[in-house]
Amino acid sequence: MRTYQGIVDMLQDVMVRAASGEPIAVDKARGFVETVLNRLDVDPATMMSLGRYERYDAFTFGHSIRVAFLALNFARTFVTDEELLHRIGIAAMLHDVGKAWVPFEVLHSTGRLSDEERQQMNRHTEYGGQILLELAGGDPMVVAAAFGHHRTGDGGGYPKTIHEAELSTCTRVVKICDVYEALTAVRPYKDRMSPLRAYRVMMSMKGHFDPFLLWHFIQRNGLYPDGSRVRLSTGDEASVVAQGNRVDRPLVLVDGAGEEEAIDLSTDPAGAVTVDELVAQRSAA
Repeated sequence: MRTYQGIVDMLQDVMVRAASGEPIAVDKARGFVETVLNRLDVDPATMMSLGRYERYDAFTFGHSIRVAFLALNFARTFVTDEELLHRIGIAAMLHDVGKAWVPFEVLHSTGRLSDEERQQMNRHTEYGGQILLELAGGDPMVVAAAFGHHRTGDGGGYPKTIHEAELSTCTRVVKICDVYEALTAVRPYKDRMSPLRAYRVMMSMKGHFDPFLLWHFIQRNGLYPDGSRVRLSTGDEASVVAQGNRVDRPLVLVDGAGEEEAIDLSTDPAGAVTVDELVAQRSAA
């Protein structure tokens, strides 16, 4: 929780500085990314559970933190270079920094945006690229993710550019995590989607995502993501601590069982214990 609150404070400082035209402290983001990666190595379920809570996040901080957690947890399964992982984490954490320049009433609107308001909101990608590009020694990968995370692999999305430009792997990862988080989070105008329904929606969005990365993300995240609370067919409640060989059968720790090792539901004999429903997740608070 201290780490989570520290990231919130850091992002608030970033947004205030960006809105005031002051340089932002990217080094602070790097420090938090390193902390998150270390904690994911030790206890991924607890870290990922901090990235989910029931209440609507009135600001962009919670969204950015959840996208960063998802991106780091995903990327560390296929990226071995520690410096590259840090860059991906920073890119995910700062991908929406351009919202600092979006009018307050548009950014915090709880209703459907008008066409003009939607155009103003969409410009956050241009603003984010500009804010990060003007930093001394700005990382091109971080700039590209802020600018391009709403562009699609087939040339659609926004912002439009004169010349075609292929999305970097980092931008593709941030884009997947950004859309997944938006679909599965609480918003004033919608309820959260289950992971399964979110995956179905994303798989139907032809041309929006790298198919290989999307499928790899689904396998890594599972139908019951790390940190989720689940009910087993035995009636017991449990916590998901890791993903197994099947997206619908994770590794769990059963409440009150006193077991130190997680049960791998993908290998449980005769289906004696299977996950059949997702119960209400506990608030991070």
